[in-house]
Amino acid sequence: MRQTVAMTVSVVVCDSDELARRALGRVVAERGLEVIAEATTAVEAVTLREALGATAVVLGNELQGMAGLEVVPELAQAGVRVILVSNDPDALAQARQAGAFYAVERGDLENFRRAVDALGEAADPDERRSGVDRRSGLDRREHQEWSKVTRERRSGDERRRADRRHGGQEGAAPAAVSA
Repeated sequence: MRQTVAMTVSVVVCDSDELARRALGRVVAERGLEVIAEATTAVEAVTLREALGATAVVLGNELQGMAGLEVVPELAQAGVRVILVSNDPDALAQARQAGAFYAVERGDLENFRRAVDALGEAADPDERRSGVDRRSGLDRREHQEWSKVTRERRSGDERRRADRRHGGQEGAAPAAVSA
């Protein structure tokens, strides 16, 4: 269940397609957040965000002029939570690396709702999302126990080193070389 938010989350929605922009804005508003402006280009979205003091931007990647991905680093550095929406899996991965709060595949309504809900959660303003919160896709929705992955990776490296030292067989003595 969603938490109530002490501060209002104000959102600029940007997409060059009017129907997509209105649909994204409708989902944001249905989730209890305030859509304070709509934009059709990335430059317009950044300008409106600065002028109106929006705390979040929903940004399509396929825009006229400058791609949405190109402004993600600037917005993220300013402390703005960015949800990038795109059909391009590479753009989604690059958006995550650039600091996007969420990167969602266009048309994935369930994941987009999850991303918008996360915008509204009461959180430390300096907190950056990481791990499953910034990723989409079925394989990334499950909680990952990273300490176990690190431990297994380390033990795998140790196994490979031991194999090299012992000629490929654990515990075997090196083969004698005949002269």
